[in-house]
Amino acid sequence: MQRRSFLLGTLSTATIILTGRRSAAAEIETWRSYNTGRFEEIRAQLAMQNSRWIDIDLRRMKVTGLQGNQIISHQRRQLIFLCDDGDLHNPTITGHFYPDGSAENVSMSGIRQLPTEYKEYKDILTYYVIFFAGGYAIHGLDPTYQTTGSHLSAGCIRLNYRDAQTLYQAHQANPFSSIVVGYSDPNLSLSWYSVG
Repeated sequence: MQRRSFLLGTLSTATIILTGRRSAAAEIETWRSYNTGRFEEIRAQLAMQNSRWIDIDLRRMKVTGLQGNQIISHQRRQLIFLCDDGDLHNPTITGHFYPDGSAENVSMSGIRQLPTEYKEYKDILTYYVIFFAGGYAIHGLDPTYQTTGSHLSAGCIRLNYRDAQTLYQAHQANPFSSIVVGYSDPNLSLSWYSVG
């Protein structure tokens, strides 16, 4: 049986520019609210199935490794980490995905959209990479990089070096079956939301 990832939606700059009636922040919040229910359904289903999965909560800026609804520990560290995600012009893709490759380090290149231009980036070395949607990945940067819970990347999920290493090693030891990337419901308190 072949498994396929499915996309729940992405926020595009074109949507924000074309609507014009509301601020970009209001558009983003409307989009988050619209998609929240679908993410909660997927999260609840994975928890009930006792799946081994990664929850990437873009509202709380947290990456959590779970078995059902319990946070996994690896090498005596709980798998719940602060992350950075894509900026306004390069948003992180959202949906339910399956890990589609991993590597200890990858040199990434691409084109990043800026407010008034496109900028090419070449040979950015990333560490402890777990791919989940084509070129989108969870990864660390060099050991001096510190995540701040900000919208800084070209769409990937960035972790501190040590956090990326721990998540990657946990994935190598016992692979995660799913990755959910989305916005949590601020009124819902799933057990792992209060940790970390």
